Amino acid sequence: MTPQEIKCQYLANEGYKMHLLYPESEPDDLPESDRDRLLKLDEQWMNECVSVLPAEKIFSIVNNVDRDVKYGE
Repeated sequence: MTPQEIKCQYLANEGYKMHLLYPESEPDDLPESDRDRLLKLDEQWMNECVSVLPAEKIFSIVNNVDRDVKYGE
């Protein structure tokens, strides 16, 4: 993986962890610090990953998120 892909995998993993903590919640329902963190992660994901990497790389990162979070990779 390139350094950019590694960063994007990290962002995806962190965002996924936040969504696991609040699976049914909207951002406005979250505690302020968690909402701010989630919104920042989402913004970074869109700006530094989705808009930069090819679609196949994004899909690969997304497919690895659940496995990475569950197994601590």
